[in-house]
Amino acid sequence: MNQGEKLIAGFPGMGKHHPQGPFDFPFTPGDLRVEVKFRNANFFFNNGQVDGETTEQFIWTKIAARQFDWLILIGVDLGGVPHYWISPDRVVRSRYPRIMTPSDGGKITCILNPFRPLRPRAQVINAHKLTYEELYADCQNGRLGYTVIRRS
Repeated sequence: MNQGEKLIAGFPGMGKHHPQGPFDFPFTPGDLRVEVKFRNANFFFNNGQVDGETTEQFIWTKIAARQFDWLILIGVDLGGVPHYWISPDRVVRSRYPRIMTPSDGGKITCILNPFRPLRPRAQVINAHKLTYEELYADCQNGRLGYTVIRRS
């Protein structure tokens, strides 16, 4: 299991990890398929406008071939702090705004602390960000993704 899968494995409702399966975890109730992608920050940019302010980028790849109902993205910033995003399959694979590009087997890119206005794709990803506590509570209540859906 990767670091992200280890974080999610102990959440309420997460079933046994499927290391060779088409998705990472079954989630009950609802027999949902959950895919977890983990990435450390790839690199950072200096804002240039404010001293000491940086922007970090996460890139998750090889998503398209996976079969899931919910995709959980976990990114750890340069300070070691994990950030969480959750999106349903229909949003990840939608045509507009296309948040998953076809390159690298299906790729999602996310910028943390952007210093430019967000494009439509980034706005969707940003809207699906939640805290560890919110994600855990959603799992505990048997309502995966509820926090993100409620905000929409």
